[in-house]
Amino acid sequence: MKAILFVLAATLLVACQTTQDSDGFGGAQPNILVMGEDADPDTIPRNNQVFKRVLDALANEMNDEGFDVYDETAVTSGDFAQDRIRRTDGEIIDIARSIKRPPIDVAVIYSIYAQSEARGHTNKLHT
Repeated sequence: MKAILFVLAATLLVACQTTQDSDGFGGAQPNILVMGEDADPDTIPRNNQVFKRVLDALANEMNDEGFDVYDETAVTSGDFAQDRIRRTDGEIIDIARSIKRPPIDVAVIYSIYAQSEARGHTNKLHT
């Protein structure tokens, strides 16, 4: 009798167990869009080589960790003006929300602040 109760209890526990992982994405990695925010005049603009290198480095690191990272220019090429600089937060969020294919789950938004201090023989950079 105890064996039957044990089997029934075990079956009930297995039946009640959820199949979704705790990450909220059902075991699949989220689709990520990396975007830069440069509305503040003190930030490095999007058309700067440093800005593009940071964007590529962030995307590559997340891609190396197994995330699906999408290039903003590639997924918005037909819908938005490209190479705009000094975009506001609202515009960036609107762009991320409007992308339907692939569906974007997470937008990583970053800004780069830098100051250059001229020294006699070199420049010191603070980021």
